Amino acid sequence: MRFITTLVRVLIWLPLAIGALILASRAPNRPARAVPEGARARFDLVYQSDRGVALRLDVYEPATAETVARPRPTAIILHGGSWRGGSRVEMTDWAAAFVARGYVAVVPDYTLARPNAPSSDRALDDLRDAVRWTRDHASEFGSDPQRVVAFGVSAGGHLAALLGLVSQRLDPAARVQAVVDLYGPSDLVELLATTPARRDDLQLFLGSTPRDPSPAALSNASPRLLVRSNSPPMFLAHGTDDLWVPPEQSNFLHQALATARVNHQSLLIPHARHGFGPAIDGRDWTNPLFDFLQSLWDNPQPRQTPPPTTTLETVTTGTFNEIQKKSTRALQFSPRLGTIKDVGGHAD
Repeated sequence: MRFITTLVRVLIWLPLAIGALILASRAPNRPARAVPEGARARFDLVYQSDRGVALRLDVYEPATAETVARPRPTAIILHGGSWRGGSRVEMTDWAAAFVARGYVAVVPDYTLARPNAPSSDRALDDLRDAVRWTRDHASEFGSDPQRVVAFGVSAGGHLAALLGLVSQRLDPAARVQAVVDLYGPSDLVELLATTPARRDDLQLFLGSTPRDPSPAALSNASPRLLVRSNSPPMFLAHGTDDLWVPPEQSNFLHQALATARVNHQSLLIPHARHGFGPAIDGRDWTNPLFDFLQSLWDNPQPRQTPPPTTTLETVTTGTFNEIQKKSTRALQFSPRLGTIKDVGGHAD
């Protein structure tokens, strides 16, 4: 009798085991994840699983064993991909850039838009959860929960700006102390009007297929229209040759920040195209970015009317479009004066 029982069990489990082996043999071989030089990393940490899908993030931190005098600032780094694509694995270069400056880099995935499954609300909820997770685990990584910057590129820049602006007003536990938005849309009404190729992306993101999103839906997801006087400090950068997100999108946000007297800095980089990273044509351009952030950490009190920079030699006044057409050098907007300052060439 015992023999028969054992045989039955073998006959039941053997096909299942064989099937599992077949599936495993067909699974794609994932290459080992690269860890930037000078960093150590922890991959695939689950930060949110309450909505039916486990969302994961990677954490990069300086590999140095030396004891730091104070916890490190943290950058939450958001990938782009038109709200419907992309992945955290694409952001290794930016994680490396932040780690090299002494930051802890937290790189999450977030919900992407799919047909009949818009992501505008859910992605923002995911990112607020990522901020809370980062603060809850700050002691594990030696990071400072009160020095958190939301950083994003393209659609990730748009989401970083939304995260900073919305959380500041509605979700104190998910507040960030600064935002870095690289070539992200800031006015979705204008983006749809001037860049028809983005219609499908906006329809998926906001859930309006097959019709165009309503002006209200576009406006509610436009950082330009959400700026208030207590909005977090922001750093913006855009390339003049960006054909996917027009550089005027960063100017819209710059003007809103200037009107609200929010501490910010904006760079317009001549000849740079959409998607540039920490280096353009092999040259690192990020000193202004990290200098701006360091100024915030050195002086944590909010400054809504920062004094104009006095170390720059040339001040060129004019409209955004005028400067864009004639510029051959990288430019910096003055938050206080509403003018544009020449800060030297970075992308000839």
